[in-house]
Amino acid sequence: MTAKNHVVTTITVVLIPIIFNPSMLSYLSVDNFALILSGVIFGSLLPDIDEPNSYIGRKVAFFSEIANSSVGHRTITHNLFVWILFGLYGYYFLNYFIIGMSIGAMLHILEDSATNSGVKWALKPLYTGFAILPKRFRFNTNGKFENYVYTPIITVIVVGEIALLLMDLFGFVDVSLRS
Repeated sequence: MTAKNHVVTTITVVLIPIIFNPSMLSYLSVDNFALILSGVIFGSLLPDIDEPNSYIGRKVAFFSEIANSSVGHRTITHNLFVWILFGLYGYYFLNYFIIGMSIGAMLHILEDSATNSGVKWALKPLYTGFAILPKRFRFNTNGKFENYVYTPIITVIVVGEIALLLMDLFGFVDVSLRS
């Protein structure tokens, strides 16, 4: 999956619980919400740091080359257990950026598992060959399906979510599941 689709898909998924329960935001200050959201965006790109041709890999080329030559792509940086540990660390020390980063990275891994390449290390050492879709429904990274079907659909969804949140914020509609 391309960087732009990782970011947009991750934001789309993160906004789902907020859409149905906007009062969740009342527990966070604007600063802490911004830290979580920026962590989510950064985390949605971070697992690809081991790929020199990725968006983030090009930003830190020296580190990316070393990581790729020593461990390869979609290995340790695409292991859910690594990011669960980061999330627990962030939760324990109440670091909202690290919590968001771990959520973004875990969603990145799930998104990559929908591609034809899959993510063999996602649940290693317990299980190898993790995929969330049957082989016939997976797609190629930067392929026609991703660019001409997936990207427009996910973009419309995230714009709709943001519009619903803004309408709820300004009192035009109540999107929560309150009874």
